[in-house]
Amino acid sequence: YKKRRQRKFLPKWMGPYKIAAVHENGTYRLEELDGNPITKWVNHDKLKIFQAPE
Repeated sequence: YKKRRQRKFLPKWMGPYKIAAVHENGTYRLEELDGNPITKWVNHDKLKIFQAPE
């Protein structure tokens, strides 16, 4: 039996990322802030604008 973390305690968002490319169907290619690309395209409804903590 292996203990798993409960979903409610996992982070809700990952990132921040930069937008590297935009496809006409509403998907985005993302990259990390250091320029490493994220391998999958992401739909626009899965993205949220990053607001740095004050």
